[in-house]
Amino acid sequence: MTRDCALERSTHRSIRWLAIGASAALLIALERNVAFLVRQFPEKVRAFFALVSSVTEPVLVLPLLAAILAIALLRSGKRGCHLPVKVAAICLISGTCALVLALLGKVPLGRARPQITGELDPLVFKPFGGSAAFESLPSAQAATTAAICICLATYAPRSRLIVLPCMVLIGLSRVVIERHWVSDVVAGWMAGWLAASMTLLLFRRMLGTGERGM
Repeated sequence: MTRDCALERSTHRSIRWLAIGASAALLIALERNVAFLVRQFPEKVRAFFALVSSVTEPVLVLPLLAAILAIALLRSGKRGCHLPVKVAAICLISGTCALVLALLGKVPLGRARPQITGELDPLVFKPFGGSAAFESLPSAQAATTAAICICLATYAPRSRLIVLPCMVLIGLSRVVIERHWVSDVVAGWMAGWLAASMTLLLFRRMLGTGERGM
């Protein structure tokens, strides 16, 4: 019986990895079509997504979170670690960790951004190219926003109807302005999820809280 259960788990694991591999292959196969499609968007639509992308850059979002954390700490005073302080700290730490993870992956992978590949080829790589033009994978902005949104959705479940669509919108904006391929954004979301999961787990252990898991 135990052997049958082990075999069943192994089969399910193999099927899951095959599904992930097939999805990744399909995504890469369609990326060129998606990149061509967004080039046909009206200028006003592209301008809107460019605005979304510019106001959600990590260099703006993370300092804003730091300011919110400082204000929350000042307001809390000596009354202990209240929820606003905790959420702001977790969002700031997880967003920063996600950004670092993404930056560590960009340079070694060296994937070319869509805007510099004339034929929209998603398979152009130049590892350690030393240029921002070859730092497409993964998307640091998608990673940072995903980590923050996941933390917010965890501590404020009612906000999920807002923060999760915002996460998708920000990721889409990076594709529309041709700074990233779709798979770059998906990889960024995965990095953000990893950073958020690690940060939430660390805080639960440090603070001895019993919040419900993600």
